[in-house]
Amino acid sequence: MAEEATTPDLVARAREGNAAASRRDIDTMMSIWGPQPVWDLCPMGLGVFEGSGAIRGFFEDWLGSYDDFEVGEEEPVDLGRGLTFGVFVQRGRPAGSSGEVTIRYGSVGVWDAGLMVRVTQYSDIDEGRAAAERLAEERGWTSLREASRNNLSDKASAPTGLTSFNQRAERSVEPQSIVSRSCATLDL
Repeated sequence: MAEEATTPDLVARAREGNAAASRRDIDTMMSIWGPQPVWDLCPMGLGVFEGSGAIRGFFEDWLGSYDDFEVGEEEPVDLGRGLTFGVFVQRGRPAGSSGEVTIRYGSVGVWDAGLMVRVTQYSDIDEGRAAAERLAEERGWTSLREASRNNLSDKASAPTGLTSFNQRAERSVEPQSIVSRSCATLDL
């Protein structure tokens, strides 16, 4: 009897990455990213990071700036067809400080074969939800509510290839190259 294919639990994969961030385990954090990922932080004013090397470098710098750090989720949802949306909270104590910083943001993830290929994070959570709504519509859902309701029953028929969103976002960079850009130069 042939083994049944399983669809990765994308929310569990995202939680795995968050738990690794809280432990400062960058290797595990990077294990959920695809070979040529794009991490778009333009909506938060932090630029775009393309390729594993650039993303790893950002994680190392970001986590290194905190004495204490944790990240958790309030509302992660697998919308099906390789799309996730979540509200996340980062809390940390900057190095050498007694104060605490809390960042709450929306995150739209595009996945292929259980690996993140593109993530865009939004300080305006409603803007993030709207972006997830547009992507859900591009992928054939009429709304986030429909995507949330239907994703479990539709996973077997969900396409495994990347959609037009990912095709527009493709970059010709080497997976380990260190490329970051300001938001002003982003052309999607």
